[in-house]
Amino acid sequence: MKVESYKIKGWDEGVIGVLIKENEEWVLIGDISSDYHVDGYALLRKSKIKKRSTKDWENQVALVLSLQKYEPSLRKGFKFGSLESMLKWIQKEYGIFAFQDKIEESMEVGTMEDITDKVLGLNFLMTDGRYDDDYIYDYKVNQIRKVSFGTHYLNALDLLQAHHAE
Repeated sequence: MKVESYKIKGWDEGVIGVLIKENEEWVLIGDISSDYHVDGYALLRKSKIKKRSTKDWENQVALVLSLQKYEPSLRKGFKFGSLESMLKWIQKEYGIFAFQDKIEESMEVGTMEDITDKVLGLNFLMTDGRYDDDYIYDYKVNQIRKVSFGTHYLNALDLLQAHHAE
């Protein structure tokens, strides 16, 4: 098991995670949201990673996770591909996703309405689990740095959304 820290371009805080797999464009990690706790998954855009490292702290986290017998449980069928194909898979398997762009403090949550090579149209999910039905929010695809899914928070919002949809 390999735990890495990632310094993201334009962000002050780093990201830490269990490396699951990677290709030329993306790194898929088990997202470590707090010490020794893996919470869901994240795709990190490699072109937005300034630095990645494994040092004493990451080795200690890997040791603790090994002692806890942590195993990533990503649902079957994930394949790297276009952002559109990966988001479609995430929506099918996990319901909703979140992403962060150059604004580190802002996490946009929802489902994909449409996507081009330049713009992602997002059905924005508010914190009460209801969609903002008045507007589709557009985001620049090339600014997306991190896509999160399968976290406790996102799973809770997805449950709220399903409840409201009944």
